[in-house]
Amino acid sequence: MTAKELSSKTAPQNRIKREDTVFIKWNTAPLKVYGVFYDEREKTFLRVNRDFAEGFDDVFKNLNARTSGGRLRFKTNSPYIGLVAVQKNNIQLNNMTLCAHSGFDLYADNNYMGTFLPKTNTKNGFSAILETDKKTHDYTINFPLFDNVNDLYIAVSENAEILPAAPYINEGFPIIFYGSSITQGACASRPGLSYPAIIGRALNCDFINLGFSARCLGEIEMAKYIASMKKSAVVIDFDHNAPDEEYLKLHHKRFYDAVRESSKDLPVIIASAPDISYKSGFEGRRDIILETFNGAKEKGDNVYFADGKKLFGKEPFECTVDNIHPNDMGLYNMASEFLKIFKNNKIMG
Repeated sequence: MTAKELSSKTAPQNRIKREDTVFIKWNTAPLKVYGVFYDEREKTFLRVNRDFAEGFDDVFKNLNARTSGGRLRFKTNSPYIGLVAVQKNNIQLNNMTLCAHSGFDLYADNNYMGTFLPKTNTKNGFSAILETDKKTHDYTINFPLFDNVNDLYIAVSENAEILPAAPYINEGFPIIFYGSSITQGACASRPGLSYPAIIGRALNCDFINLGFSARCLGEIEMAKYIASMKKSAVVIDFDHNAPDEEYLKLHHKRFYDAVRESSKDLPVIIASAPDISYKSGFEGRRDIILETFNGAKEKGDNVYFADGKKLFGKEPFECTVDNIHPNDMGLYNMASEFLKIFKNNKIMG
């Protein structure tokens, strides 16, 4: 169909000035959202079910509305693509770029095209536009890593064709990533450079990012929630936020076992904290995680270990922003190590 046929009857407030522009709301087929869902009661996108999140503290509930892993996908030949986002614009973190925290980036056929950049001190959202090569591509717009999205429109030429994007190879059965702020995306320079996003593109796979900054505590309720989800694989990156070794020993295997209950054959990758952490006594924590892995392996589980000592590659001390959170180099190296496990073991084909 043409964009004009799909266009919204009411144009959102924006600064896009093109005579032939029409605006299409995020929930208009063939546009399709992945990784997050819209909650009508909250009037915002969430990552886990609102009723489930009620069982957690206010910090977790706030993080649930941070849209890391969210994507809007479609196919078009429009000569430009604009974006109009309605947001609350949460306070920016001091170790992240504004475009990663609150912006969106655009990929054409899994190749980076540009970033929709909010202005400093933006309130209630923003609008931006990027030029294209005027050819037909599958486009993916990655949502912000640490901000919310209340509403979203794309802006395209009224005569452009709008079609569904090609399905993922695991359509309907995403990879689930569970972890801390590192999994959520700290400190990528833009949304498409979180390590789950890099993995998703490399494998042409759908994914859901359940990284919760400082709130990856391995609660049994979260494990059961993951167990209840449709999925093709799970990555458990639960280490950093455990307050001490005793807590990790009490909760890590228990968490894995609860996730495993959903399927004996489900591929599960267990990760320990990235390499630089071992300066501050993470060796014992790695041993606890290895104990979970070795016990599962002995039982014949479909389980793999991502060794934190290797995740940052050969130059670990060049891979962080603040001695904890990876920069783009660190996130790319992490994704590369995880991808070795996926590809060497033919996980996701």
